Amino acid sequence: MSLTPLPFLLSMLLAPRDAVPDIGPKDPIVRAALTKAREEKKALLLYFFITGYCPTCARLDTETFADPAWKEWSDRRCTLLPIYLDDDTNKAWKEFGVVQSHTLILLRSDGRELERWVGFYDADTLSWLIDWDLSH
Repeated sequence: MSLTPLPFLLSMLLAPRDAVPDIGPKDPIVRAALTKAREEKKALLLYFFITGYCPTCARLDTETFADPAWKEWSDRRCTLLPIYLDDDTNKAWKEFGVVQSHTLILLRSDGRELERWVGFYDADTLSWLIDWDLSH
């Protein structure tokens, strides 16, 4: 049987509950969005996309994220952070191991990945999937 060192246990007990732990994302934009989502008591959904030549990305933009039902639901439950894959200055895609556009990654409040989807989902389906993942 292995015992957890006392200093580690004390540091976990004394750490501020709202601090983003070191195990979370390193990208400053993602960390800032995660902090904001936590303050608003919402999940964070990362949306990795390419504009112009990705038909699935275009459908997500024009059908899912523009749907009034999605907007109403996400105002209460989820913060969406679009991350443009064509931008060489943002390396979040490398940190999260994204290998194709239209990747959606749901993060827990501590920054750990909860779920990942690739492809098109309508507003009802995507909100149901996120609600299900957050409740289990």
